[in-house]
Amino acid sequence: MISGLVLFMAWRAFRSERREARGLLGLATLLGLFFVGSQGVEWLALIREGLTLTSSAYGAFFYMIVGAHAIHALGGILALVWAWFRLSAGQLSGAQFASVQVFWYFVVAVWPVIFLQVYGYGM
Repeated sequence: MISGLVLFMAWRAFRSERREARGLLGLATLLGLFFVGSQGVEWLALIREGLTLTSSAYGAFFYMIVGAHAIHALGGILALVWAWFRLSAGQLSGAQFASVQVFWYFVVAVWPVIFLQVYGYGM
């Protein structure tokens, strides 16, 4: 969620201060990497506890849904990295930035829904 806010700030800066936009775009990328990394750590802990794709229907659901999100997040991170390099080279258009933004916002907005479905069942 925070990476989406930082990306929005980068978009605002993109229109007037490209150097600031580059730093904010880099920060949004790092926050995305931190998120995916923390999910990886969680997966390893759950596997050690015996939750796998084949251990139960919940395990299969968890890894398929969260894994699909992780793949999209990695794709979004690659798009953010691409945009950062294009911006650094002075070759990123507003339309390209907006396209990367829309995809990243989708990834960010879907996570709370997934979180509530996967983790919020017992709440």
